[in-house]
Amino acid sequence: MIKKYFKKLVSVALSAVMVMGMSVTAFASETDNTSVRGVYSPEFPDAYIITETNSEPVGYSIDSTEIQPATVTATVFVEESYAVDRNGEVYVSDSRLLSKEEVDDIGIDNFDNLNTLATPRAAKNSYGKLTLTFSGTHSKSGKSVSCKLTADADWDFGSFTSSEKNPAVGKDFMSITWSGSFTTRAFSCKATDLVGNVTSAVMVDSIANGGRVWSFDESLFEDHFANYNKNIHATMTIKKNTMTGNGNTAEAVLKYIHTYKQTVGSISMSAGSDTVSAGFTLSNVDEQWSLVCTVTNIPY
Repeated sequence: MIKKYFKKLVSVALSAVMVMGMSVTAFASETDNTSVRGVYSPEFPDAYIITETNSEPVGYSIDSTEIQPATVTATVFVEESYAVDRNGEVYVSDSRLLSKEEVDDIGIDNFDNLNTLATPRAAKNSYGKLTLTFSGTHSKSGKSVSCKLTADADWDFGSFTSSEKNPAVGKDFMSITWSGSFTTRAFSCKATDLVGNVTSAVMVDSIANGGRVWSFDESLFEDHFANYNKNIHATMTIKKNTMTGNGNTAEAVLKYIHTYKQTVGSISMSAGSDTVSAGFTLSNVDEQWSLVCTVTNIPY
């Protein structure tokens, strides 16, 4: 009799272990968190880019999954060259991203306090840095999925010695695009200058279920000091009521285009696919460079 009950207890215990094992497997399959992919500049493939990533999951359940943001932070180092026009006005004639060797020659610590690299009127160049931060957090509930995307572009040119040495004139552009045919639930974008004032950031193009592009001035002309937009912040939530990817995943792309010419070019967007993000380009402006960040592994 005792052996009979003992065998029954062992059988129940083994069944419980099997159920627990199945539950753990289900949890593991739900923790495929959003991840990040390489950062690059098409115009400056040898640019020195300091990149930090984070994509650790923090919580999950069988029916509903919410994941810690997959975040990529990328910093590039910028040199802008000055010239004087026929009217004696100073303007930015060239802008480029520096290589690691060039940053090392200048001293990377100097970019932490750009006032040590302040340039008087006679100087022919100035230095700064641009940091992009892009994160994606997806949440699944039943057959639906949503993903919150957050993007920041932070400029640091230090304090200019006069209004003659503003950053480059001309419009800059920032876009968030995605694949997977998500719809857009909500989005916003704002720019903030050196002293914390919110300035204009205007949506200049969009593509249905694919992306949004905003434009803003980098240089802000002031009588008393050289002001510029220090931060551009955008948020967006994309959603699918019914996932159709059959286990495949989508991507979201943050792209920043910096120009240094007053003429405004033409923006064009291209449609994406289930797995490749929509894109955008700026034409008729040679004086430009871009920086691109991508987050991946978004279920759709």
